[in-house]
Amino acid sequence: MSIKRVFNHVISSASLDASHPIKTSLILASLLLPLSVSAWAAEPVAFSEFVRFSNSGIRQPVQQLIQTQADFDTFWTQHAGSLHSVPQIDFSREWLIAVVLGEQPSVGYSACVDSIQRDQALLDVKLSVTTPPQDTFVARVNSSPGCLVRLAPQTTTQIRFTYPEQQSQRTDLPMRTLSQSSNSLILQPRYVVAQDIESFRQLWLEHTGTADTMPMVDFSKEMVIAAFMGEQATGGYSLNIDEVVEEQQRLRIKVAKVAPQPDQMVIQMLTAPAHLVAVPRRDLPIDFQ
Repeated sequence: MSIKRVFNHVISSASLDASHPIKTSLILASLLLPLSVSAWAAEPVAFSEFVRFSNSGIRQPVQQLIQTQADFDTFWTQHAGSLHSVPQIDFSREWLIAVVLGEQPSVGYSACVDSIQRDQALLDVKLSVTTPPQDTFVARVNSSPGCLVRLAPQTTTQIRFTYPEQQSQRTDLPMRTLSQSSNSLILQPRYVVAQDIESFRQLWLEHTGTADTMPMVDFSKEMVIAAFMGEQATGGYSLNIDEVVEEQQRLRIKVAKVAPQPDQMVIQMLTAPAHLVAVPRRDLPIDFQ
């Protein structure tokens, strides 16, 4: 039934004349509102998982709609390396969506597509992310998980990716203590981040006075975070890097400082507490707290 016929039907069955302003407004609202809601409603898009992986060669987060074999060749070579043959896909019949979570500090992470909806001229892709349980032991080996999913070619290539809320939560990075001392030669309060061997060698010389005891650090995968309390008049002072957290695209370093109580017996000598740790390398802004 056309809108005009429906309108006339409603008018003819109403007790008020169609020219009555209140009646006319109610009729128009009742007719147009359902049509508007239906026209703007999001529609689910079917998809299926093509491949899931736990350690991609791509170490940065990626969300990509792939529509051609050439684009897929480029992605696959970056993901799996040139020694692995690229699967052939008939892109006239299906497209792919690639999701890579990016480098994580351990195994136990995963990421993939949770749902796809077509909202007007936009594909709204919601992603699912799982993290290892806090109380479960996992291998402290860097990983880069993700997946590829198939879907039919769409009438739009505009796409929006949305991570779940838990993706913005914190990730505790593993720490490896390189030195924790109460008598550093660095006598001024200082926070330092060393991301290459030369910077670390200079820092170690200032801290200990010799390079002979400098520990090994693989700066292709790690970096050094150091905290120095500065010179103190007595013992009883301590400093500890409690945690290194990746959160909201930043690294937050929590440093705990302890001073002796007024009535506490302490050694009467100068001290200079310090703590140096190695953590997985991250190229992110850093906040010391």
